[in-house]
Amino acid sequence: MYISHVLSRSRSPGRGRAAGGGAGLRGMAGGAARLLLSALLAALPAAPAEPQLRFRPPAEAPVRLFTEPELARYDGQQEGQPIYLAVKGVVFDVTSGKEFYGKGAPYNALVGKDSTRGVAKMSLDPADLTHDTDSQKRN
Repeated sequence: MYISHVLSRSRSPGRGRAAGGGAGLRGMAGGAARLLLSALLAALPAAPAEPQLRFRPPAEAPVRLFTEPELARYDGQQEGQPIYLAVKGVVFDVTSGKEFYGKGAPYNALVGKDSTRGVAKMSLDPADLTHDTDSQKRN
């Protein structure tokens, strides 16, 4: 846990007030306020030199390359097969969302191909279900 203390200078020297105009340290002698602040800050744990990650990715993530015909086999039409969706060349396993991506589901048009443009535009228009994001090429 990190706590940030910000003090701004007031017009009268030796007095501090909490940022944001709250009562904060108003009414306390400047020296006593600094002493209290120093004691509070000393009681806080020191910040780690480097932030610690809560999740560490595996040293080597498994990689599998798909051709377009291979990816097309995972379009949710066959029961028991995984369902894959690709965006910007990265393949995602969306099998757990079968009710959204499976056969007859609302977003089934996105799976089994790289649907980068369709995902970016939030479009199910067949013309948008492509990896091509260059809008200059479209008619």
